[in-house]
Amino acid sequence: MKKFLLLCAAALCLAATVSAQRDKRPHFGSKQNNEAIETWKYVADNNKKDEHEWAKAVYQEYGVNADGAIQHRYVINANDTFDIPKVMNLTKLWLEKAFTTPNDSIVQFDVEKRIVKAKVVLLGLGDAYGFGGFAATASEAHVSVPLELTFQFKENRMRYEAKIETFVLNSSDWVKDVVNKSMPVTDCFPIKTNSKHKDSFSRAFINTNAKCLTSCRDYINYLNTHFGDKTTPQPKEKKEDDNW
Repeated sequence: MKKFLLLCAAALCLAATVSAQRDKRPHFGSKQNNEAIETWKYVADNNKKDEHEWAKAVYQEYGVNADGAIQHRYVINANDTFDIPKVMNLTKLWLEKAFTTPNDSIVQFDVEKRIVKAKVVLLGLGDAYGFGGFAATASEAHVSVPLELTFQFKENRMRYEAKIETFVLNSSDWVKDVVNKSMPVTDCFPIKTNSKHKDSFSRAFINTNAKCLTSCRDYINYLNTHFGDKTTPQPKEKKEDDNW
């Protein structure tokens, strides 16, 4: 009986040790992103009946940066320090999974500067179809969205940034074609209220902002799920001081 009790005590001690080791794994989260998503839900719930008004409400809430680009930037905190090269490698894996991107979409992977940058193209965010106008012709418009993602890292936090400067419009009807016309976001509805293709640009503006928000959330979930996975070793990082 005494031996049995000793074995039980040892098992409990081992379980406690394993549990403690698991608890030491950094947990990642972003209060900024959580709050922005809650705001999004409120805006969406109050404007879903009219896409044009919804796009205007999104613009009013999230705006554009000083350069006229859609920008979402959120600090992601960890509850402990972490191996920066490992998290950078996880970031690369997430990018390849989330956007089905080839390796050349990752334009910068610099361990010394602690930065990862990627450029991807989002498709199907601004599709619209119509029938009317001159000679009652059928028409359609599509908007693709070049998205730049930047990740910067410190010992116990990182910063996620998603930025869109242009929409690429592809519209056509039986009379004329406009193929791959790149336009600054500021030349498109809802920022430019008298622009053409309001349906397409409204949907693109709404869906692009939503994608920026949810991608940050999905990235955090990926880190929390896969931080314990084995990854390819990366060179040691060079420490630098900055103030964010």
